[in-house]
Amino acid sequence: CGIDIDIQFISESRKFKTKSNIVIASATNLPFKPGYFDVVTSWEVMEHILDPSIAIGQISTIIKDNGIFFMSTPNLNSKGRILKNENWYGYQDPTHISLAYPSTWISLLTQGQFEIVESFSSGFFDTPYFRYIPSLLQHLFIKIPFILLFYLGLKLPLIGEGLFIVSTKKPTHRLSF
Repeated sequence: CGIDIDIQFISESRKFKTKSNIVIASATNLPFKPGYFDVVTSWEVMEHILDPSIAIGQISTIIKDNGIFFMSTPNLNSKGRILKNENWYGYQDPTHISLAYPSTWISLLTQGQFEIVESFSSGFFDTPYFRYIPSLLQHLFIKIPFILLFYLGLKLPLIGEGLFIVSTKKPTHRLSF
């Protein structure tokens, strides 16, 4: 199942004729029953939402107790951001309206009834970083090795370009009489 607010994207996706259910919806107003999903993913979405805490609350509602929530977003802790300043990729998209540090995302998830399983970052893919070192060398010695490490499953500390957080929904305790 997938959602998007862009009707054009939905129309293009439906051309693939998969068994997927793709619906037009906003992450801040999800049209699913409480506890509907075992797993929810959010790939590079939260930074596009004016108030991500609303989306996290919606996800908390539609995910089952102990369900898994996996999100990714640009990482403000990235050493690449520090090197590139205003030229960093996270700042280049004007629809990135909610960039935040890992600690902020973790706090929002915790407030949304999620328990953090792990957080890690991708490598450095926004080359070139250094003005006087040829771009090809930066690709060979910075970009490619970190991409390989990531795809080999080696998790990096929170210094890479992308932030990944895996969390589980805390069980809702109901009183019974």
